[in-house]
Amino acid sequence: MASSSLGSSSVVKVYLHVVILSIGLAGCSVVTRLCLKTPDPKFCLSAIASSNPETDIDDLEILGVISIDSALANTTATLQFLQELVGFVPNVRDKARLRRCAKLYAYAIEILQESNEDYKKGHYQDVIFKVSFAYHAIQYCEDSFGRLRSTVNLLSGPNHDLELLILIVSIINQELKD
Repeated sequence: MASSSLGSSSVVKVYLHVVILSIGLAGCSVVTRLCLKTPDPKFCLSAIASSNPETDIDDLEILGVISIDSALANTTATLQFLQELVGFVPNVRDKARLRRCAKLYAYAIEILQESNEDYKKGHYQDVIFKVSFAYHAIQYCEDSFGRLRSTVNLLSGPNHDLELLILIVSIINQELKD
């Protein structure tokens, strides 16, 4: 008998937690609700705020444009960094890995540009599908360095940031699709 009342009590606590969380989120902005769905809400809030600091955006479709633009800008800047870095790295294996990453970033840019066109047409499911390829390309770049300590430290930050930006794009498009 004690275990069933304990189970009921736990269910009630979980239910109350969900209700309180839902009430709390109902008063939040679109940006806050969106960012709370990401693995790093602080990064998400910062990325959105830095891309358009003068306005408080509360329109999911505008956020979609901003997120794709941010991902494209980040990918392009990192590709330029990779291309410059190749000339400074003495290790032949690291150079080869950097060149491979540059190709993957170029591919990610192509995919994000296609996704941007799909977004403009309202093809949100296509965006979600395509950005997953860009996400995996960036992960492959990161994984290609394995446990190496030299060059990987220079790419871990940009790779991680881009992965988060792509997740934001995907989450926004999932919201718009539903």
